[in-house]
Amino acid sequence: MKRSIAKTFFLHVVCICCLSVFVTGQESEISRYDLEDILDALPTTVWGMVNVAKGKLKDCADLRRRGYVESNRVYSIWPRYLNEPIKVVCDMDTEGGGWTIIQRRGYYDDKPQEFNQSWYQYSVGFGSLNDDFWLGNDKIFAITNHKEVELRVDLEDFSGTKVYAKFSYFVVLSDLRNYQMFFGSYSGDAGDSLLYHNGSLFSTTDLDNDANAKSCSIDHGGGGGWWFKSCTRSNLNGVYYKDGKASKSGSGIIWNTLGGNNVSLKKTDIKIRPSHFTISH
Repeated sequence: MKRSIAKTFFLHVVCICCLSVFVTGQESEISRYDLEDILDALPTTVWGMVNVAKGKLKDCADLRRRGYVESNRVYSIWPRYLNEPIKVVCDMDTEGGGWTIIQRRGYYDDKPQEFNQSWYQYSVGFGSLNDDFWLGNDKIFAITNHKEVELRVDLEDFSGTKVYAKFSYFVVLSDLRNYQMFFGSYSGDAGDSLLYHNGSLFSTTDLDNDANAKSCSIDHGGGGGWWFKSCTRSNLNGVYYKDGKASKSGSGIIWNTLGGNNVSLKKTDIKIRPSHFTISH
């Protein structure tokens, strides 16, 4: 009964709008918000609805606008469609800051975080926000669906070369859609190794949603979860190789335009923020 009331309430206050998503160069219309996904994710208690309505800090961009300027510290935010606040790490420096980091590799002190994780662990997140981590697909869904966001991927190889790839738009659908991922136009100096994966479903070792007859996560991805297709031009959740050389093609931390599928990267940051982000003065 409470869930029915909650859904009825939000049907009156949530405006579902559509926008264009570019998939491999062709424009296609999808709903920015899938109504059933959103209603399933909404808090169903009166207290939860009040907290959403109060407009709490929803991402690192909101924090940056409020004057928080320290990078690499843990902040609390409350994205819309989640029942409680979550902890995140922000990049407040790059291009004016306001980036919510959703993945980080190569920042461990001693032993690399294991990214060979289950579908459940990729859904809820794992690792340490002070070291290597995956924020969690449920959280990424929430942050990328409450407003239009852009994506930035910062990469560093073992020679010290640092490059980036930026995408004008990025969205991840809910678990009901297997965290399907779409993104917009590319810019940067890393090369676009994500294009091949546009529109792909998320896969892990225990839930194979890729287009290959075999499991890309198991056979090519080193057990990491990713938006495989058949199978990969990129996989930033693969095995961490301390010498930068993947023992099996595609199994490492791969960005194909940086040396192919046998070169594994040293550091990665995947981060998102609202498109056209600005700070009022």
